[in-house]
Amino acid sequence: MLHGTNPSWTTYIPHGKREGQYPVRTCIWGSRDVKAGQLYVDSAEITAVVAHVGGRKLMVVSVYILDLSSSTRTREENKEELSSRLRTIEELVQQEKLRDPQTKVIIAGDFNRHNPLWGGSCIDNTASQEDSAPIIDFMAELSLRSLLPTGVITFVSDVGRSSTIDLMLTTLGLANLSLILQARDISCHTTGCRKGQGGNRMAGELRGRVS
Repeated sequence: MLHGTNPSWTTYIPHGKREGQYPVRTCIWGSRDVKAGQLYVDSAEITAVVAHVGGRKLMVVSVYILDLSSSTRTREENKEELSSRLRTIEELVQQEKLRDPQTKVIIAGDFNRHNPLWGGSCIDNTASQEDSAPIIDFMAELSLRSLLPTGVITFVSDVGRSSTIDLMLTTLGLANLSLILQARDISCHTTGCRKGQGGNRMAGELRGRVS
């Protein structure tokens, strides 16, 4: 049983598995009071759920992107891996919007990239901005906005260095949806979970209603 699981929640983990100590790197917990179903994604780093909240459809996605410092790939290979993962999510969103154009989307996770849009003016490194460019394009393509205040710290290293690498992105219009999303352990960067241990875990207790 995953840490934090209780009888009031349904646990969703990725369909795909990877070799190694941590076979999955994302997870979503949803309230059993909400009608929801998991979407199939052949990836250990993406979990996607569609929930019906107050008569409307909400798509929730949890994603993990490998930290550049932990990767053995070249810079271009890392960029392509990021782009590939974002394309997978984009295709999922487009499929659901074909079924219901009014579908709202929340995408949260450990993106492990730096950009002034979410990290603030302290991010002035050109290379960092280039590494995060696929995320900017992804946000523009799906008309996403960040719910986190610019510069909010989401990660503090063992030596005290802080940064913003966890994001929560939504489609426009969610301001009209009174959604209670209790984010617990939104990533592996919270207290009690060391980086690289347990992966990115977005725990969402969806108890929403249309206002």
